[in-house]
Amino acid sequence: MDAVALAEFSNELMELYTLLSGRAKLTALYRETDFIEFEALKGGHIKVHGCLSTPGEDEQRLIFENHIDQTYLKCFAEGLFHEFSCYLDKKYTKHRFKL
Repeated sequence: MDAVALAEFSNELMELYTLLSGRAKLTALYRETDFIEFEALKGGHIKVHGCLSTPGEDEQRLIFENHIDQTYLKCFAEGLFHEFSCYLDKKYTKHRFKL
């Protein structure tokens, strides 16, 4: 993945945190089966799930899912957005958040 992909993900994550709806997904550049996704649920809960794996003959795979309260997302979402928002194309981005 590159800085632009992280910037787009950080924007989606800020949108999810702010609106408490939708999804934000970050997918590995060459392995679409490797991802992490945040999904807003009812009651201010966030589902975090994904899959990480190592390619090759002895492939190892980690599949995970956890539910967190939205308040735990704030520092992570804002920090990621702060670091990568400079890579966003202003014409492409639906929302530009200000921290």
